[in-house]
Amino acid sequence: MIGKCLQAASLAASYAALLLRWPLRSEAAAEAAPRRILVLGYAAIGDLIFLLPTLRLLRKAFPQACVTFLADRYAGTKELLPASNLVDDIWLYEHAELGRSRCRREIFRRIRSARFDAVVVSHGTPMRAFAQPILNIPLRTGHCRPLSAPHAGWSRLRYALWRLKRGVISGEFERRLALNLKIWLAEGREHAVRRNLRLIEALGGSHDAQEALAVRPALPELDSDHAFAERTLASHAGRRIVGLHLGAAGSAGDPYRKIWSAEQWARVCEKMIRSHPCVLVILGGPSEVEALGRFRSIFTGPCVDLVGRASLLQTLATIRRCEFFLGCDTGPVKAAMALGVPTFSVWGPSSRRDNGAFWDPQRHREVQMELPCQPCIQLALSSEGAGVINSRNCGHHDCLNRMTPEIVLEALSEWLSSQK
Repeated sequence: MIGKCLQAASLAASYAALLLRWPLRSEAAAEAAPRRILVLGYAAIGDLIFLLPTLRLLRKAFPQACVTFLADRYAGTKELLPASNLVDDIWLYEHAELGRSRCRREIFRRIRSARFDAVVVSHGTPMRAFAQPILNIPLRTGHCRPLSAPHAGWSRLRYALWRLKRGVISGEFERRLALNLKIWLAEGREHAVRRNLRLIEALGGSHDAQEALAVRPALPELDSDHAFAERTLASHAGRRIVGLHLGAAGSAGDPYRKIWSAEQWARVCEKMIRSHPCVLVILGGPSEVEALGRFRSIFTGPCVDLVGRASLLQTLATIRRCEFFLGCDTGPVKAAMALGVPTFSVWGPSSRRDNGAFWDPQRHREVQMELPCQPCIQLALSSEGAGVINSRNCGHHDCLNRMTPEIVLEALSEWLSSQK
């Protein structure tokens, strides 16, 4: 109880400070093209890949600008982003540290001292930590979410309380106070790539947006990563290579419970190799070693184990050499999409229309149960409504629990036949 009271008091103080400073910089002033641009981006692998076209357009629209990327510490920001050469500087923080005043003071100091002309805020950025520091930046563009009622029959009081709760939890109110070039999320479904590119339109850099939509991002492959992939797969030359990313179901890396179980994937792959002989390459990070063990307890076919044994860029180089790639709503699957490798993915509570195949969608197959409550994760928030509340406490999780190996195998077989 004491902890909740302290948290509420801290939140109230944050809003008060934001409101006191807000009128000073509420107008958008753009006398010249920005020369110092800050990008605040949630940088999990998949989110970063879908943000790369935006960074490329930003670089093309403002070639003289110095671009700084501020995000949480992930493999994408430590490996992929530096190799992409799309930003000039990268500032990293630990997501768990954002709740501490010392971390926030350091972020505030760095942003203030850099004297940025513009800031770009992606929708997944935890705005609560950044709303005050960016108020001194003249141009502040970012995504804002409509807070419309999920049910038309709600009373005004219930709707008002729902808006208050959603706005506070999501940081939406801070966004609306801090941003002076608001990009409102489109009604219905809008893919993350398109949604992100609209951020640059607000800064006047939209002339090449259509080109950016059509071109897949160029994921880098360094000579050392090329050599790693060639060496790893050398003993399987001439054989079909199929990639698989299991993910870590039920772990801290799966907060929205969107990962299908390793045992189910093992049953599918065991039958798949009988009709589609191949070598399975299993990729993933150190946190997925336990899932790999459960997979290997069932799957007896030929496979190359790279779980926890390859860097992100080495993983990308290996994916590039796959005939097709299997997985769920995860970063490696989205990397395969960006690399032009056909993908077959299983979707649970998240939205494949927002975060699924974007480039050459006919080459990808996304399987889901099509339940009335799907998807219940929208734009990094859990949907609310009568019956199903969200993916973590819905009580059934039927979107994945009812996804049997037979359903997946039938769809996979049909898809493989269409690829020939």
